[in-house]
Amino acid sequence: MIVTLSAGKIKRLARQMLKGRFFSATLMVLLATIIAQGPVYLFSYLFRSDFVNYLLNFYTVIVTGPVILGLSYYFIEMFRGSEGYPMESYAKSFSNIWNAIGLFTLTMIITILWSLLFVIPGIIAAIKYSQAFFILADEPELRPVECLLKSRLMMYGNKSRFFWLQFSFLPWIILLTLPSSFYLMMILDFSADMTIENYTNTVVQASSDPIYIVLSMLVLLVQAYVLTANACFYDIASGNLRLQYDGQVSLGQEAGSRDIYEITGFESHNGDDNN
Repeated sequence: MIVTLSAGKIKRLARQMLKGRFFSATLMVLLATIIAQGPVYLFSYLFRSDFVNYLLNFYTVIVTGPVILGLSYYFIEMFRGSEGYPMESYAKSFSNIWNAIGLFTLTMIITILWSLLFVIPGIIAAIKYSQAFFILADEPELRPVECLLKSRLMMYGNKSRFFWLQFSFLPWIILLTLPSSFYLMMILDFSADMTIENYTNTVVQASSDPIYIVLSMLVLLVQAYVLTANACFYDIASGNLRLQYDGQVSLGQEAGSRDIYEITGFESHNGDDNN
């Protein structure tokens, strides 16, 4: 289904569903960050060796897919009005761990290969397959390749709308990353004869600073908002979302000139309503 709602209206629906749930949604994103990046920061700070870096890269590949799937489970359920729980979402994602790892690996390979041509093809590829984890969360029986193909089909005619939705969050992301960026520049110790290798090592060491890590987490405040809006976009593009407008049900389409939309329910793949 072609998404015709503007980024502003999708974000308005996201804010509607975040009311009373913003703390738990932010906690979910914080847990995802701790699971995916916590061990990496900790062990890279304590042990500086190529072998440890190899193990941490392997850990990142293994855990990132299930973490993204857990976020997809949670934000789909939250957007649909369910009282989801972070650990329950992660339990479901890790029960489907091999599909999650396979989907993450395939998505990264495809995106990197397209990026080798140029930056823009890589961005387009990332947008094409942006719905794959939501699809896997909604239909866990699907294989990774099927999720990618379904995402590509779903994004046909929707790529520009999704791009502008993500772009609309850029000012917030920049604003919330400024404190950590300024702090990083304050603690860096550069010299005129510094080599590229020394510069890289200096940045890596500085980025392990506890205060820098805490300041970096400010961006999590907007990530919950972004993921809720993305869940809204997915439910419109997949045809699941029904919107109430002046007593009439609309499948995510523009219903009139007014901006008052109310979520009334969803259609599942089995044809039942999940209210």
